[in-house]
Amino acid sequence: MNSKCVAIIGGSCSGKTTLIEFLSEKGYATLPEAAQLAINRLTQEMGASALATWCPNHIAEFQSAIAKMQAALEMGVTSTCDSYVFCDGALLDPLGYCRYFNATPTLEHQEITAAHHYHAIFALESLEVFTPRLKAGRVSDKESSCLIGQILRQVYTEAGYSVVDVPRMLVEDRASFILERLNVL
Repeated sequence: MNSKCVAIIGGSCSGKTTLIEFLSEKGYATLPEAAQLAINRLTQEMGASALATWCPNHIAEFQSAIAKMQAALEMGVTSTCDSYVFCDGALLDPLGYCRYFNATPTLEHQEITAAHHYHAIFALESLEVFTPRLKAGRVSDKESSCLIGQILRQVYTEAGYSVVDVPRMLVEDRASFILERLNVL
């Protein structure tokens, strides 16, 4: 995978997508959230109510679908971008979610995530105000979001990454914090 990829990780409602959109507006290369793209695709294929029933009973398969989507997104930028690419989540995120839900990742999922390589990992602290995104297929509450954020940090650390914690602050300040650490500013 592209060593210019910079992963932005954290639990639901930690500000990842807002940060990615801000960076994109400032002209930086970004990748959207694979989980939301997978939810959208599966909703089109199955319908929202069928997906809501299927997901809790097929956690490993669902996380594998997200990993495949993430890998495809990252492959698409590997050869076309010379600068940093900021990712809304990354390949190891689905492993963290499998751990959270006590599900064993599929063999295919394990093979996909073995190809990970990121220039840097930035973990966003959960926001003070938690806004569930039920229409987007998200059912996390603040407590589970914080726990998932901790698990994600642990998964990336176990994979050998030095995870940089990004505190709660305005999106502009979070972007500057990250860009300064990458020596972009």
